Amino acid sequence: MEKLISIYFDIPAWRPGTVGAYSLAFVSFVLAMALRFAIDPYLMGGVQFITFYPAIIVTTLLSGFGAGLFCAALSLAGSMYFLLQPHWSFYILVEDPGNAVLLLLFIVIILSNVILITGLRYSVERFKEHEEKEHLLMREINHRAKNMLSLVHAIARQTAARGPEDFVERFTNRVQALAANQDLLVRNEWRGVDMDDLVRAQLAHFADLVGPRIMIHGPKLRLNAAAAQAIGLAIHELATNAGKYGALSSERGRVDIGWGTVGDTLTMSWAERDGPPVSPSERRGFGTMVIEGMAKQTVDGAVDLDYAPSGLNWRLTCPAANALERREREQMKQ
Repeated sequence: MEKLISIYFDIPAWRPGTVGAYSLAFVSFVLAMALRFAIDPYLMGGVQFITFYPAIIVTTLLSGFGAGLFCAALSLAGSMYFLLQPHWSFYILVEDPGNAVLLLLFIVIILSNVILITGLRYSVERFKEHEEKEHLLMREINHRAKNMLSLVHAIARQTAARGPEDFVERFTNRVQALAANQDLLVRNEWRGVDMDDLVRAQLAHFADLVGPRIMIHGPKLRLNAAAAQAIGLAIHELATNAGKYGALSSERGRVDIGWGTVGDTLTMSWAERDGPPVSPSERRGFGTMVIEGMAKQTVDGAVDLDYAPSGLNWRLTCPAANALERREREQMKQ
């Protein structure tokens, strides 16, 4: 296949179906005919069609089936009218049966050439496309891998900043939250993540509380990949803090998680109730950065964080166009 690619040229002006393709067929026929006349005294029998074969092959290779067939038809007509005896007549099949056999053999060979070269050309085209897709995929994987490594590095650095105690546990939990986001994105072929699936994936450790103490509600919305990663990590940090210090650390506490759209604006909220009193952390670690900053920066929105006596309240507001998949946005407009 690589050898075929080395002799295959994709010239826009000669692509199949274009005027240039059929012009090439005509020029190839004229050159083949001129060369045939130049060597006329030395040819006889079946080899007298020899100059037309390269013309048909090259034309089919460069310009596809239609142009190749056109060149073959011109070559057949030219041979019948100008080359075979008697000259300048289309009655050679009647006057000389031997010519009929030669022409039939010529037709079989040129049609076989056109069909074979067309098939090879199609295979080569499907192979240039396959390689292009592979290169595009590798670039995309490389880009995403770099982003992922950068995010993991930030998680590790910010987690370690709080001290070595419980580092492994906190770091592992955050990487698992990131992995949960990735699983959803890969499962959906990086075409976005359903908001409900994302929230439930990040609350997997509290699955038995969903319903009795954790309320999840909102319309069916699909986040784009970047928003899903940022919001998913924010939900993880909110759930972790609620389990350690907030509403989910007591037997009576509850959490209400909701989202929706108003016009062109997307809103999402996390509201804790009936838990122990909460207060802002004295240190701004990775968790705080994610809850307050990452989602805000990713979707160019605003985050309100309220340490109310009744429990922590987190609210994200952003343009829907920055967070939702394109198809979702188009449906909203309709």
